[in-house]
Amino acid sequence: MTIQTYIRALLQHEGPLLQGPHTKETPRRLLRYLQYWSNWDSDPPFNVTTFHNRNPKVDQLITIPGITFWSCCSHHLLPFHGKATVGYLPNEHIIGLSKVAQVVRWIAKKPQVQEHLAHEIADFLEERLVPLGLAVYIRAWHTCQMLSVGPDAPQMVTTVLRGRLKNHPAKDEFLMEVTR
Repeated sequence: MTIQTYIRALLQHEGPLLQGPHTKETPRRLLRYLQYWSNWDSDPPFNVTTFHNRNPKVDQLITIPGITFWSCCSHHLLPFHGKATVGYLPNEHIIGLSKVAQVVRWIAKKPQVQEHLAHEIADFLEERLVPLGLAVYIRAWHTCQMLSVGPDAPQMVTTVLRGRLKNHPAKDEFLMEVTR
């Protein structure tokens, strides 16, 4: 039995509300949706460009706020979306600005829970930049929660603080940026 045949049988089993001409292509659409979220490559589909930090004066917090993303909850296979903010205290390397947003969106493009998403973004950037400190803040709306609680369901916030940003004055600067 193909996945599309199984989906069609499942829809027919659930009764007349899920049958009719408007659901004829639903198995194909649902399969395409599942394939989108499962088509994730462990290597980024772009070059992660970093540059040598030649200026020792570039030692303050660099923050990239408001990176929009979509992901898929691995518990329910329903989407969640939100905004991520990434900040780091540079050491020997800095990263191209567009690369941070690409990293967030690439890592978000697989089924997972939000808590893991924040840590995977931090792991990836920390490995390439080796910064003095790193922070990732994610605020997201979860479809699964909105369906069970209602459209005014609260957002989920996750924060990862590493290195000097755990106890550095720049931590407060970062947290003020993300709570604006």
